[in-house]
Amino acid sequence: MDLPASVFSSMIKERAMYYFSAKKLIITDVPHHFIVIKKLSGGVLILSCCTSKFDTIYKFISLKKFPEETMVTIPAYTEDTKLTKHTYVDCNKYFEYTIREFEILYKKGGIKCTGTLPEEYYEKIVYGMIVSPEIEEELKDELKKGI
Repeated sequence: MDLPASVFSSMIKERAMYYFSAKKLIITDVPHHFIVIKKLSGGVLILSCCTSKFDTIYKFISLKKFPEETMVTIPAYTEDTKLTKHTYVDCNKYFEYTIREFEILYKKGGIKCTGTLPEEYYEKIVYGMIVSPEIEEELKDELKKGI
């Protein structure tokens, strides 16, 4: 049974994982897993995108000489996620979505919750974003509030 959109949106929390196609965020129609990193005031969500393409992220981080902590590996089949492959997060990038946009996706059946990221991986992503030279100081300050 589907929940009303307002109930769905009230359940959005940090560490929640969602699977959806986000052509406005990444240039592909292929759905990806996204992790809610921070729920900001004003209804803005800070998301990280997951990929199984290790080489793509590793080459990018190496080429830019970013700290190695800015790439986080989430192993497949952790108890709280539905990830079937090792998954990687580039902590040098984030995506913004509004709760309203999530509600619209939900009403259209275009988004599904795929679990909760275990705390240890969430903490690694937050730390990776804090040490990233690509993340704005204002967002880093928001992220530090949760530590």
